[in-house]
Amino acid sequence: MPVYEKKLRLVREFTVPADELLRTATTPGGRIELEGVLRYQACDATKCYNPKSAPVHFEVQVLKHDT
Repeated sequence: MPVYEKKLRLVREFTVPADELLRTATTPGGRIELEGVLRYQACDATKCYNPKSAPVHFEVQVLKHDT
C-alpha cells in the first residue's frame, strides 16, 4: 500500500487580543502559548480509518507594533 511520506503544511489563523488582554496573556519575555488538538482522519481508495487526535502546542514571540 502506498504511503504519503512528504512534508505537510497546516495553516491556522488566530487573533491577537487587545493590548490589555495581550499584556496579561504574555510572559515577561513577550511570549504567548497556543494550545489545541489536531483531529485528522486518513483515507485510502476504498475506506476511511477511525479519526485520531494529537495535541499541539506552539509558543509565539510577540513583538511591539512597528510604527
